[in-house]
Amino acid sequence: MNVLLVEDDLIAQMGVRKIVTKTNQKVHLTVTNNGQEAIDFLDSQQNPDLVMLDLNMPVMGGIEFLRNVRQNQRWSDLVVVVLTTSDYEEEVRKCWDIGIQGYFVKDIDYGKHVENVKTIVNYWSESKKFTTI
Repeated sequence: MNVLLVEDDLIAQMGVRKIVTKTNQKVHLTVTNNGQEAIDFLDSQQNPDLVMLDLNMPVMGGIEFLRNVRQNQRWSDLVVVVLTTSDYEEEVRKCWDIGIQGYFVKDIDYGKHVENVKTIVNYWSESKKFTTI
């Protein structure tokens, strides 16, 4: 499974890298530091199976990234799960309205955070995409 992590915090990046290795899934993780880098990556690569997205980043934040992704036909069905520190209701609602597949708040309890990331990776690894014929 190819996962794109859009996260500016180096410690959070290292944490997700470490957690992903603890799943039972074969994961290739690519990390970008902001939404613009993620857009550039998507422009130059095949779509990943999953995007894990932080919201609060420099250059281009998560909500702006989401808007760009959902307005581009090529990426309209990209699986995006938000993984952020923000539980601000307005941001959560905006993300769902734009079109995400999940929203997780980074938990202060590291054990819970580990379980959340593993749940995201395991679920989307096992989930099958169906297309209409």
